[in-house]
Amino acid sequence: MPKQKIKLYECQGQIGFDSDDGFFITDPFVSECMRFTLDPIKDYGLTKKQLSVMIKKNNLSPTREYLSE
Repeated sequence: MPKQKIKLYECQGQIGFDSDDGFFITDPFVSECMRFTLDPIKDYGLTKKQLSVMIKKNNLSPTREYLSE
């Protein structure tokens, strides 16, 4: 899990964040190489609120049910 808080921002109509490697991540459910399924809360350190914003703004379909609220 990242040590610092992830900051979301908008770029070219997509909400995302910069990874440790400098990639702009707009789909936190897959790895940067797009080969692996990830847990955005565990692997990137996103909060449920941040994840909810990304799902809604980027029209994502989560692979698991993260938003039980």
